[in-house]
Amino acid sequence: MRRWLLPGSGSPVPSSLISTLCRRLIGLAVSLVILPAFSAPPPEQLLPSNCVAVIATPDFPGLRAGVDKMPWWQAWQDPAVQPLRTNLLNELEQAGGRSLNRTLPAPLPRLVDLPMGQVSLALVENGWLTNSAISPALLFLCDVGSHRELLSTYFESFNQPQTESGTGRKRHMIGGRSFSVIHVPLDHLPEAAASFLHSTAETTSVSSSSNAPVTSGPPAMEWYLGQAESFFLAGTDIPSLEQVLVRLTNSTAGVLAENPGFQLARATALKGAQGYIWINTQPLLGSYLGAAAGKQSVPLNAATTPLASVRLILSASGLGACQQIALSMENHTNGLAIQSWLGLPEGRRSGLFKILPGEVRGLDLPPFIPVEVESFRRWRLDGSKSWNLLEKWMGDDYPQMLRLVNFLLDSVNQAERESVPGFDVRKQLMGNLGDDLVVYAKKPLVGTNLAPAASTLLIVGATNADQVATAIKPIFLLLNPQGGSAETRDFLGHKIITVPFPSIPVPGVENAAPGSKLYYAAVRGYVAFSAEAPLLEEFLHNLSSPTNGLRELPGLKEAKPAVLTQGATMLSWDNNREHARQDYSEWKSGDAALPIGGAANLFLSLVKLTLPEGTIKKWLNPATAPPFEQIERHFYVSCSGAGADTNGFWYRTFLPLPPAQSPTQPAAAPASADK
Repeated sequence: MRRWLLPGSGSPVPSSLISTLCRRLIGLAVSLVILPAFSAPPPEQLLPSNCVAVIATPDFPGLRAGVDKMPWWQAWQDPAVQPLRTNLLNELEQAGGRSLNRTLPAPLPRLVDLPMGQVSLALVENGWLTNSAISPALLFLCDVGSHRELLSTYFESFNQPQTESGTGRKRHMIGGRSFSVIHVPLDHLPEAAASFLHSTAETTSVSSSSNAPVTSGPPAMEWYLGQAESFFLAGTDIPSLEQVLVRLTNSTAGVLAENPGFQLARATALKGAQGYIWINTQPLLGSYLGAAAGKQSVPLNAATTPLASVRLILSASGLGACQQIALSMENHTNGLAIQSWLGLPEGRRSGLFKILPGEVRGLDLPPFIPVEVESFRRWRLDGSKSWNLLEKWMGDDYPQMLRLVNFLLDSVNQAERESVPGFDVRKQLMGNLGDDLVVYAKKPLVGTNLAPAASTLLIVGATNADQVATAIKPIFLLLNPQGGSAETRDFLGHKIITVPFPSIPVPGVENAAPGSKLYYAAVRGYVAFSAEAPLLEEFLHNLSSPTNGLRELPGLKEAKPAVLTQGATMLSWDNNREHARQDYSEWKSGDAALPIGGAANLFLSLVKLTLPEGTIKKWLNPATAPPFEQIERHFYVSCSGAGADTNGFWYRTFLPLPPAQSPTQPAAAPASADK
């Protein structure tokens, strides 16, 4: 009889251990054969073609790896922010988080660690657009991969009889599988979320699987939760869940991948994305306008009705023709790419969207851009062509505005022709505009009146810069007749013209305080404008004595290809560390609700998500946050590009990793605000 010996010891191995090892090896071999038999389809092969909106990732671990590179998320995970995180978790639990955890199959942190493949949340039309009595369906799909046994354990525990009642949860058979049924009353949600949901359209608790009458009592959402293979499924509509179960094992028609709009978005904006949001805007806009029309008590052509205002904005801007919107994220070795896409075909564009594409021209950084700027933008917009399109747009949609503009220009012509016969502001100004717009911002120089806000310089391309500078002066004087007269002085061989700051904003130039001046000069095919004379003088000096500028910044050349694809008409660069420093400072001082600037507040207002006064500052208490210097290393720079093609508009941003985190050291650290 042959004995098995432990290597290097000469001791025999127990036969029971050999038997156990053989069983484990056989089991592993069987599992390797069986498991590949189930290949999880991607989201677009499971979701129905009539999805209105989808939030999805085909690879959840890849998505998490990308999110881990986001600067604000890195800062949030920093040990120095632990007191702020602890305060937020405590406040959320007191606001109702404990009751939410009791509703879930397992604690939320454990559920977040389950996904190993795709995760998707979809809003399904479900007949809602043609029948107001039907609600849209919600579908949630999550592939847990090798965690399927753990998911089954969670479900078994979740479905055990309740201790206080001795009864189990209600079950429902869907596609031959048992699903748990849960009701989520809105008044069991956190107070802020409940107040938001109560303020929306009337909500009722109706089972989509039957013709049951509407129930009375607090509004609630009814969800069906179940497992199939490695998938966790949840939804509010039984037929939609049945279709997903069939698609898990059989390829069927009517999936999102066959939706022509989604096909275009995937090929144009979603290819290679670790995560994306896709919205079919046409049915949503139609539903909103239709619902609003049903609630109007006055004719729709009345200018005072909100619906008329919305329709006017959508029509005049051209946004009403938008067919879809997509937002995607791609995880790269040296950073993170984020792209937004507006599906607006060239043949359907009108209004402002006739102007926005710009011209496909060179987008190199000019040598006169200082390296210490906080932001830089270059947009190849043809000024003369854009003015013609703008006049046509105003004539079609805002004739009163066009009459006002023409009156202003005619008044300028009449006044100037007294001293300059034949003066024509349209010809000398609009006719001479070029195809280049450059804007950059930097910290104010010593002695300026804008600290701590950044100073900006606007540089406009012109085919005849001197004529543009001369023609625009009477317009500025007319827009601020009480501000005084214009002045001209020489500086390094150039004429700097000073006029009272106009009574209307100047795009690309910061809003100056009352009584301020606007300074501008014509030079080398450009006219440069600024509310800060030292900044304009610095620009003129850099033209005559160029030094190492922003375009020499290490890594910028490597970042440009990530954001400039075919059809690019705009390039930008931002020192995110200095932007974050300012936003954080305003939040710490109590001047802002959130430490991430106005973008978050704008989003909350757009989705009409309002919280009780003081809630955000109570949850995110600035007193518990560290000084910015302790987390500033997580913030670096960003490079962006924008453009258009025949299918729509795109805007792409690349966030390179800070040099300390990047394996290839992509760029130098941004300049400090004190330098």
